[in-house]
Amino acid sequence: MPESPRRVTVRMTRTTYQIIEAAARQDGVPLAQYMREAALVRVAWERALESGRADADRLLAALEALRHELERTHPPGEQWG
Repeated sequence: MPESPRRVTVRMTRTTYQIIEAAARQDGVPLAQYMREAALVRVAWERALESGRADADRLLAALEALRHELERTHPPGEQWG
């Protein structure tokens, strides 16, 4: 018998929500599916780090650059997309 899905409440700022919702829409998937897949990507990445198969410094630098770019182009409180 398949496992029943669990409902989870996730709190985030309006800007964060708009960014994630726009990305899901662009990919053509529901927001919940996009967030599930993103969480699984993070788990996979952390397991790769633990096993020594990932370049954490390069990923962290890319994420930091993306965060700065989003803050520059979409200041907190600004409407997204």
